[in-house]
Amino acid sequence: MKKSLKAALLSGFMFPGSGHFMLKSRLRGFALSGISLAGVAFLVNDAMQKAFAMVDSIQSGAISIANNQAIQQLMTQSSVGADSMMVKWVTWLVMGAWIFGIVDAYRLGQKVDQAESKTQ
Repeated sequence: MKKSLKAALLSGFMFPGSGHFMLKSRLRGFALSGISLAGVAFLVNDAMQKAFAMVDSIQSGAISIANNQAIQQLMTQSSVGADSMMVKWVTWLVMGAWIFGIVDAYRLGQKVDQAESKTQ
């Protein structure tokens, strides 16, 4: 398998930057991995905070667990506002880093493939 395809698949299916590490482009690999890891950590933290807030509302008795409409309304309210805009931006950032990682790993891999084919 060509290094370009292998690097793109690693970046696409493992984690952004993993294909760059295989190609020994460590600085780009660390940058893409760091951006993606920070973004995913932010998204997971935000989801956990919202989930704990809903659980607290249910446990305190403010919302009945049998009242599906109230739970759904609380979920809808938690995804509105400035906080949800930040979540959208971070989601786009992570997706962009992932796509850039795939394309860039493939591009760098093609250069390595061409250099190796010239030496043979």
